[in-house]
Amino acid sequence: MENKKYFRFAIIFNFILVQSSLFVDAANFHSKPNATVGKDAYLSSFGDTTNYGTHVEFSSDAWTCNSNPCFARNVIEFDFSSIPAGSTINSATLSLFANPFPLNGNGTAMQGANASLIQRVTSAWDESTVTWVTAPTTTNQNEVTLAQSTSAFQNYPAIDVKDLVQDMVNDHVNSHGFMLRLINETAYATMIFASSDFPDSTKWPEITIDYTPPQDTCITFHAEEGSGKDAYLSSFEPDSNFANHEEFSGDAWT
Repeated sequence: MENKKYFRFAIIFNFILVQSSLFVDAANFHSKPNATVGKDAYLSSFGDTTNYGTHVEFSSDAWTCNSNPCFARNVIEFDFSSIPAGSTINSATLSLFANPFPLNGNGTAMQGANASLIQRVTSAWDESTVTWVTAPTTTNQNEVTLAQSTSAFQNYPAIDVKDLVQDMVNDHVNSHGFMLRLINETAYATMIFASSDFPDSTKWPEITIDYTPPQDTCITFHAEEGSGKDAYLSSFEPDSNFANHEEFSGDAWT
């Protein structure tokens, strides 16, 4: 009878495949800060070296002061530090409310050709020291236009600033809030809102943001020569080690 030898081949391998994908639901950010935590400042060309960090108005103006042209702009910064870098902004709505008792504008909050811009502030500023002369820089990238008002005390409760906020999240280092200014700074035109220093809390500037935090990426590890760990096992030579065998198989043969 023919003498037959039966043997089997097997292989054991050990490599790591990591594939993690964390799906995170959208999150919400809301801020309507008061005078203590709010950061906004009125900038006036009439008092160009005077700080108005506690001014009750948040406005864009073109007027005359002592018969000379004078202008006002405003800056405001919300604390977005809780929004993770790399987040996708799904929506962002800024709300500004007309000052019912304006100190400027001869008693009317909205008048003239007052269409205004909201721009991203690109340099740092201090609420307690900033002035017209030391006003921070801005960019017109994704700036938002506020249409000319149609009433004397008009609120703007749903200003879409999604793209501006996305820019701020993407470039946190060069983002320091918003600036409000007239498109055409020619007297007489005003948009006078309440600031976070206004006594009525229902009039404070407010922002609501819906965002999706960044997801974990899919990571795959490939076993390579020198770092991989696999071995070929043979019943034909049960005591032999085949750690460097070039085949990776499961066999039954003679």
